[in-house]
Amino acid sequence: MSTPLSLRVLVRPAHLVFAFALCLAAARLSAAAGTTYGNGGALWDPHSQRVTIEAENFDADGEGAAYHDHDGRRAGATLRPTEGVDLGAFTTVTESGVMVNSIVAGEWLRYSARVLTTARFRLRLRVANSGAAIANAITVSWKDAPLGSALTVPTTGGSTEFAEVVLDEVILTVGPDALKVSFAAGGFNFDAIIVEQLGPLHYADWIQEYFPGGPPEQISRDADPDGDGLNNLMEYALLLPPNFPYTRSFGGVWTDPGTGTQYLAIGYTVGNDAHIVAEISTDLVNWSSGQADIIGYGFLKHTIDGLYTSGTKRSTIPLGQQPRQFVRLRVTLPP
Repeated sequence: MSTPLSLRVLVRPAHLVFAFALCLAAARLSAAAGTTYGNGGALWDPHSQRVTIEAENFDADGEGAAYHDHDGRRAGATLRPTEGVDLGAFTTVTESGVMVNSIVAGEWLRYSARVLTTARFRLRLRVANSGAAIANAITVSWKDAPLGSALTVPTTGGSTEFAEVVLDEVILTVGPDALKVSFAAGGFNFDAIIVEQLGPLHYADWIQEYFPGGPPEQISRDADPDGDGLNNLMEYALLLPPNFPYTRSFGGVWTDPGTGTQYLAIGYTVGNDAHIVAEISTDLVNWSSGQADIIGYGFLKHTIDGLYTSGTKRSTIPLGQQPRQFVRLRVTLPP
């Protein structure tokens, strides 16, 4: 079952929430990305729902920075001839391309990327193996921290018969950095890594980003560790950090550009897995979400990473006619 959350009476322009979220993300960026190869010099962007990074497009910073190769360049593909990584061209009935082959235990490759918003992803690696299954052969890291468990490379039926091994529900934190693919064993070929965006963080993962292993009085949904009057779940829904007091005004008034009439308004930016209902009242007892009382205006706007949506609701009664008005949001989140 989903959990309804009744937020406190909040009134704010939507752009304040989005601008604050962007400022927070910018403040948390790191600078560990390398020089990208094969993407026009731009960092790989996993927020385009799905991005395929070909194995041969490892970074361009050379041995020890972009990759580590134990045995020197072997004969194979002519692509990137000055690099030590073993590359081989392949052609099958259905496809052709370039793969990393002659893999040896202890080798690794880096692919620089930029994550705009901490989120959940699925990583799929295309591998081919003509021999027996190889346990714990591949580890993928982000910011030098392993993502999930080591992957076993299965028997695929041939050295160019590719299958996918999957890391599901991994968290990539915000910032430019690098996906590092490390090989604990060799004897197979590697063709590509496919990164798919799944959605924003679940509450439990989000709160652990701020308070790892924190006590219940700090991490529960009803807790307010930063003392700003907004509990953790409200700050989660509205993209606010739970460890930094939000001190901006919540007041918001929309002025009709044609008539100059003013209306009470509320803006929001929420994850796409949340359902928002705006309600309005004149007495804090009786609340209405009907279109006769509160309506949306403008367009719903999606953030650049595709994880969040911004919108605005306003009263249908002018403030000059009814000065005493209150508006709130009800948020329904997945369990």
